[in-house]
Amino acid sequence: MAVVGSAATASAKHAGHLTSFCLTGGILLIINIYVWWGSFKRRGNLFNRYGPMVLTMYAIPCIMFDLTRHLLIDNGLLNSNWSMFIDSCSDDEIDSLLAIKCLTLQGWLITIASTYLGFVLLMWGSFWNANIVQKFREIRAKWRELRELN
Repeated sequence: MAVVGSAATASAKHAGHLTSFCLTGGILLIINIYVWWGSFKRRGNLFNRYGPMVLTMYAIPCIMFDLTRHLLIDNGLLNSNWSMFIDSCSDDEIDSLLAIKCLTLQGWLITIASTYLGFVLLMWGSFWNANIVQKFREIRAKWRELRELN
């Protein structure tokens, strides 16, 4: 039996790429609207007020870059020079867990660097927006208070 995705037709791949692009883009848009709305409640200078929004906004193109590349290749708007994998790698190598050794320079920059940078920015902006550091400080203070009572 073939590995899921290895026997996909071109139209099935395109449908999957389009679905992934739309869902991811929609979710990122909703997150950015939520963070933007939170900037009205934040106090301080421009950096403190709009910092989380700027980080999550910069995360969008980083995360969407690979998904956009897939759609452009599917529609023939980018040539195979933008391929993610080295041509000499077999389908078995690409479908395995060791596929990372088959990445081209574009694969490394777009798939690994850009996508992960985008998720780091998204996480950092979301944590900042949620004021997670202050909440952890409050939890630590309550924990210490509870331990002193015993």
